[in-house]
Amino acid sequence: MNNSSTCRQEPHGATPSGNGFKVTRTNGVRRLHFGKYWQDSNRAAELTRNDFPHTLTIFPSPPFDPEDMSRLGATSLRHLLEGTILVLERYAYLYHSMDQWQQYYSDGGVIVAGQPGIGKSVFLWYLIVRLILDKQPVLLHLPQSKSMPSILFYQGLAWCPTDKDSDEFQSLPCELVATNPVRVKRIIMLVDSPIEAKAPVGLNDASAWPIYADRHPTLWGLDLWSPALLRKGLELQAKWSSLLDALTMYLASSKSMPSIPGFAETIRVIQGAKYARWPKETASDCVDILLDDAVYRHGLIPKAVFEQVLYPVPPQPNPPLPSDILRRIGNLSTEWNFAVYGLSTSNVAPEVIAIRTQPNSLTRLQHTDFFFVIRSAAVWEQLQQCLSKTAITQIEETFRSLRTVASGAVLAGHIFAEYALSRIKQDNPPLSLKPMARQPSSNSVSPLFTSDLEEMWDEAMDAEMKDDEAKAPVPHSVRPAVHFMPTRGRTVQAWSEQTYTRGEPNSLMALGRVIFVPVTTNHPLFDAFFLDVPDEANPLIRVLWVIQFTTRQNHKGSSEGFYNVRQLLKQAGHKQDIDGFGLNIDVEVRWVLMTPTTTDKSEREWQMPAGWDRNTFCEDHRGSVWLQELDFK
Repeated sequence: MNNSSTCRQEPHGATPSGNGFKVTRTNGVRRLHFGKYWQDSNRAAELTRNDFPHTLTIFPSPPFDPEDMSRLGATSLRHLLEGTILVLERYAYLYHSMDQWQQYYSDGGVIVAGQPGIGKSVFLWYLIVRLILDKQPVLLHLPQSKSMPSILFYQGLAWCPTDKDSDEFQSLPCELVATNPVRVKRIIMLVDSPIEAKAPVGLNDASAWPIYADRHPTLWGLDLWSPALLRKGLELQAKWSSLLDALTMYLASSKSMPSIPGFAETIRVIQGAKYARWPKETASDCVDILLDDAVYRHGLIPKAVFEQVLYPVPPQPNPPLPSDILRRIGNLSTEWNFAVYGLSTSNVAPEVIAIRTQPNSLTRLQHTDFFFVIRSAAVWEQLQQCLSKTAITQIEETFRSLRTVASGAVLAGHIFAEYALSRIKQDNPPLSLKPMARQPSSNSVSPLFTSDLEEMWDEAMDAEMKDDEAKAPVPHSVRPAVHFMPTRGRTVQAWSEQTYTRGEPNSLMALGRVIFVPVTTNHPLFDAFFLDVPDEANPLIRVLWVIQFTTRQNHKGSSEGFYNVRQLLKQAGHKQDIDGFGLNIDVEVRWVLMTPTTTDKSEREWQMPAGWDRNTFCEDHRGSVWLQELDFK
């Protein structure tokens, strides 16, 4: 894992001469005018935009040429035209946190962690140009680079030791950094390294290094990308225009094959049976298919997705998962070292496990909260096969242990969801549903539903009775009836995110008796759905079941899920005239919260996100809400 670290560093060398670095020789330092360009106040408007995501060109031409990226060690930007990056909101937040971090945590450092290929090295270059604009001395340390191990950006220049035999920054003129004989300008040091790095020669002040253990660093994280961000990021790749031209040529020339390396694999994916129902009229349509396939294989990791789309290779057979995969996953979630450095001896990481940050940690200055998820849908399918051959007792043991570890909560959800799917497909005996009711006292924007029926009825009775003996208890016969989900015998099929908007009206019925599982790493609000016709003699009456598998007390989710359900209602045929005789299809939505059996009242509550009562005029996504508890047996 390519962890990027920041550390405040005093520019006193190992052999100080009073005011900064010892001057041994100056002809070993190369000067490049990168800093001068970004120190120009005219660049401020480019760097202080608040609309996210937006693009930022790090090496515009002119004044730079493509080789300048190599000269300054910006190898992570070479696949981007003029080093143009996609600036995420998280980047800007972490930059603004630097000032607070320096004020309150000046004795430590910061480690930026995240999945390999998530963009940590790219983020460093955003941080560099912002600090340069602030006239802040910045040292970029690249321990694994033999040609460009360290670069100091200061006074509008980039200072790079060029003599491999020199003592690196011991050769810098001291007057460059020492502003006066008494006070020395502090340097922000940025270290781009997958392992614990040593300080560059001349900057190894014992009071500020190492930052990894002795300094108790603050841990920040970069999150997995969304499909929308991946599409925007793909358009910034240097090979993007070539791909678009090739697809346009292919579509315009009666499907003749352009002579481009790997293009045969590109067409194989586009014409595959999996995407038979997807439109392919334009190059943009084809790109949507390629992106969906890449996310299916590699997850929401930009580097892996971009490489698969632009440099396609046939799918390789996944290496067999170890027989004790559940135990190893459980161990990973307890190894905090894995979250920080990605250095785990287990062969299930990082090809199986991805790191996701908790959304509310985006506004925290101190440590980021990390959670583990299955890397991609392809890996998840492989793990499903493994789980199907695993004893229920082992699944339960791993599930219970993961629930006690914060970083394992999402993985516990994965394991429970797979177990729950297998149970409801069998549905023998049927699993009973308990009705959930909206609490009158809950937030009207984000309503709370609960299944504690005894308590609800007692409260209703207390409100209506004038005294304790005025009325008899409400008999059980008038309480809500128990229902079941008609899931027995259904198959499970993946559902691509683009299909919400690309599916034809009234098309869901033709897909058969299928439980659809949306293909995302962390789907908002619900995890599965299916369409049912309760009475085959009356196909105009239909039920859209929306299921949330969960092992956590917080069952909120994102309001984006409401939009997706409304799209599904259209595809289910809601309010459509099926035969042209004015008889419209009526589709009812039933929400089901599926949890492990528990005595904890809070785990039998479902807090809907904001938007429950909005945008319901044409397609009403609300419907009824139910609870299904599931024991491990």
